[in-house]
Amino acid sequence: MFSEHFLKNAANFWDEFYDHHESHFFKNRKWLTREFPELLDRSLASGPFRPSEHVDFPGQSSSFRVLEVGCGAGNTVTPILEAKERGVEDTFIYACDFSEKAVALVRSSYLYRPEHCLAFEQDISKPNLTWPFPPGSIDVICMI
Repeated sequence: MFSEHFLKNAANFWDEFYDHHESHFFKNRKWLTREFPELLDRSLASGPFRPSEHVDFPGQSSSFRVLEVGCGAGNTVTPILEAKERGVEDTFIYACDFSEKAVALVRSSYLYRPEHCLAFEQDISKPNLTWPFPPGSIDVICMI
């Protein structure tokens, strides 16, 4: 069917979308931290993650870790990184999308620094995923 074609090739269609629009189609969600203060709520912080086995992973020394699923061009990641720049320290952001082009746009942001953020390709609809962090290490997950 026609819909199966779009579902099967969704990442390719999103890559084409981001090739054409880059980061100019969606606007940054400047309201994000006002409407969802828990994204920066230190009381939710789990502290540096201490797994039972020694595991090295990006963001392990941060006390607060946020995962954004379907990050697109970074319109949710950007306001969180801007809050970090204004003094909300010790937050690490993981941003994933199944579009390679979208992930590249997040990485090209002037705010993107590997010590504060990891953007990576991931299709969460697939089974047996490998994540760049251990289970139980994320404090907040957002999918906007």
